[in-house]
Amino acid sequence: MARKTFPEELWRWVAFVILAPVAIAEAWALVLALGAEGRETLAAKPSAGVLWLAVGAAAYALLHLALHKPITTYVFAHELSHAFWARLTGHQVGRIQVGEESGHVETAGTNWLIRLGPYFFPLYALLFLVGWAAVGLFWPEINAHRGWLFAGLGFTYAFHVLLTIHALKGGQSDLKAEGYCFSLALIFAVNLQLLAALVAAASRATTWWGYEKLVGRTLGGWLGWVLGLVG
Repeated sequence: MARKTFPEELWRWVAFVILAPVAIAEAWALVLALGAEGRETLAAKPSAGVLWLAVGAAAYALLHLALHKPITTYVFAHELSHAFWARLTGHQVGRIQVGEESGHVETAGTNWLIRLGPYFFPLYALLFLVGWAAVGLFWPEINAHRGWLFAGLGFTYAFHVLLTIHALKGGQSDLKAEGYCFSLALIFAVNLQLLAALVAAASRATTWWGYEKLVGRTLGGWLGWVLGLVG
């Protein structure tokens, strides 16, 4: 692994300083959004989509925690995601190896997207969504069963999140290569955006744009507080 140059180190630290408060603000905004959804539920007006999303996520969590962790299935998606980001950024892809606990993909060059993409790119959730849309082109009636869409997305996204956490607990050379602070801040921030998008799509009480505005207001309030301290 080549040693990073000073400009490479610098931009990662700058990115971390920006991403860290953004990720925290996103987490806070998501808590508030889920709180709004909870109030809707208590008022006997639950969003059916959110309930299906939660059921799907809970089903995978039960499988993961109590029954079986499909590690090889995750490794397959992980390595395919490395390959996807390599091709997307103009790098050739060679042999892909998938084992029971780990894998490897040969690429003609690398970058931060290739290394970190698998940690915030929920491949199976995306494939499920594309598959649903494809079926809908030939069988429009499937859209009358959107609960199953959200259940499937909840299941596959929980798969991505829980197995990503499992992988990170074991230590990953990808994060070491890009720097732990920058890598974790990026992974956390992007995954929160994806989760917020899922909740907004399934919810009546939350919109994606409303969530983004809440993130912005939170960051603006923190910035005002900091400027007040130094002003």
